[in-house]
Amino acid sequence: MFSTAFLTLIGSQVAASIIVELKYAFPDVSGVQIELVYSIVSFISFLTNCLCSILVKSKKRALLMGVLLFTLGGILTGIAWNYPVLMLFRIITGIGTGMITPLLNAIVADHKVKDEESKIFSKISGVSQAGSI
Repeated sequence: MFSTAFLTLIGSQVAASIIVELKYAFPDVSGVQIELVYSIVSFISFLTNCLCSILVKSKKRALLMGVLLFTLGGILTGIAWNYPVLMLFRIITGIGTGMITPLLNAIVADHKVKDEESKIFSKISGVSQAGSI
């Protein structure tokens, strides 16, 4: 559970370290569009996060689907052959991230007693913050 929180944050932040390389890889794409590679994951994650609470019937299935989309989007991003495909794969990563994040908290709340719940939430928060460094 903690590793999932850590990976979702690292997955959205990893693009920031390669922005310069992306500008060289896609010279015909504007700087603003290149920076979207980084920010699109957070935006799509936010939208998915909002919709996830309304549309999810099974938390377990939705979490598994989120992990699958996050993993698939991350792997496919590495082999993107042009900018539109890269953005599509980053959007898939954002959908996965948006599904995972709220469901982690919901699953913890469903399965832990109240005394343990605050400790678990603080650990998830700490791991998430470590992932964003």
